[in-house]
Amino acid sequence: MRLVASVVLAAALLVATASRAQAGSDADSLALSGPRVVFRPRGGTPAESVAARCRAALLRRGADLAEAILPADADPQAVVCLLLPTDLFQQRFAGRLPDWGIAVALPGGRVIAIDWQRQGAGGGPRGIEDVFLHELAHAMLEQGLAGVAAPRWFHEGVAVNQSGEWRLVDGVALLFEGRPPRLASLTSRFPAGDAGARQAYRASALAVRALRQRHGEDIVPRLLSAATLTHDFDAAFKEVTGEATAGFTTRFDRGLSSPWAWAVRVVSWPALWVLLALLVAGAFFARRAHNRRRLKEMTVEEASRKGESSPPPPSVPEG
Repeated sequence: MRLVASVVLAAALLVATASRAQAGSDADSLALSGPRVVFRPRGGTPAESVAARCRAALLRRGADLAEAILPADADPQAVVCLLLPTDLFQQRFAGRLPDWGIAVALPGGRVIAIDWQRQGAGGGPRGIEDVFLHELAHAMLEQGLAGVAAPRWFHEGVAVNQSGEWRLVDGVALLFEGRPPRLASLTSRFPAGDAGARQAYRASALAVRALRQRHGEDIVPRLLSAATLTHDFDAAFKEVTGEATAGFTTRFDRGLSSPWAWAVRVVSWPALWVLLALLVAGAFFARRAHNRRRLKEMTVEEASRKGESSPPPPSVPEG
């Protein structure tokens, strides 16, 4: 009887230990219908706070991100997210990234790293959540391509769109902040300068949006699925879209330089019509408020004029 009790007690202890280990693992990682991410923050409480924000972003959008990138039959592997202070980030990646680089996804799609300290100090309009989702999108692309080389514009365009970084203002900036880069020149490298890189990201994002508009929202998973079968991105692109990669980039570059094509792109953005509707509504209500104020002022002025022109009332004799 004692033996049976001992065995039961040992089994209970093993179950409790396993449950605690699983709970501890879940504290550092999230297993969803999308990718599983293991967070490794370095830098004390501030880094833990950043990790919490990234976990929240993963819960909100991780499954949708993976679905938009990976084929339906894909089995994404866990991704380790290193959240490093600037000194550790520089020690590991100095010389491998441009000066403005604050995050990186390593080849193979199993590790991403973010300089959370520099991003928090002044990373521009992108929040840490956007940066995390951007690098996670790169990791999913790396896993989905399984070693097949794809153009840099494709990688960055997918990452910008899936992280939610693309804004209407980016399309406007692409048109007005200097000459847009040719997509054909963004196959392997991006400009080293900050301004040139921003334009390259915008052009890449717009190219992927154009692909989705022309070939459907599932174009990225279909391209990745075909690439793993052909072991060649250009062959997969031709098979899925019906045109060569070079033909698409040439057509896109020609359209990017055409003001008429830009006009079509601008008016096709739903966000623009929402913005215009808000502007019209704002102008209407502002005008109505102005008219009401003016009417009130005119009423006061008219009453004042009548008071000045009226004769004084007759005096009443005493006694």
